[in-house]
Amino acid sequence: MKDFILAHYSRNLVTANRLLADIPDEAMADQAAGIVNHPAWQIGHLCMSADFVLTLLTGRGNLAPDWRTRFGIGSQPQPDRSAYPPKAELLALLACQHAAVADAFAKADAAALEAPAPERVRAVFPRAGDIVVGLMTGHESHHLGTLSAWRRVRGKPSLY
Repeated sequence: MKDFILAHYSRNLVTANRLLADIPDEAMADQAAGIVNHPAWQIGHLCMSADFVLTLLTGRGNLAPDWRTRFGIGSQPQPDRSAYPPKAELLALLACQHAAVADAFAKADAAALEAPAPERVRAVFPRAGDIVVGLMTGHESHHLGTLSAWRRVRGKPSLY
């Protein structure tokens, strides 16, 4: 089953890069047609979510604590482009996070995935594996769908 999840996760990274390939860096914080969660925030949020997965699987993440403030649940995306890293840096970090998560997930044993999830998410995701797989698949796909909608309101064509 892990191979199916890893394949989906890999396709998500390809999709993220395709969605942003023709978007100039200066547009990354545009809140087009009221879509507040602009691309810079979306990609930063996915990097931060991957960091949570790494923490669950390995006991440590890669990102500085301020990423939770800027990109975590409850953070408020700002239209100020200078408040976010450059597009190339965000996409490179997402690729690094993806590689680290894929490696950690591939190596995770059943006991790690069956362990209780953190208390704050346990009502929805009872086991660590539930939240890990949810963040790698559904959560990431949801945010990529928002990026796709953001592209469309900016007049960009659909990828599919």
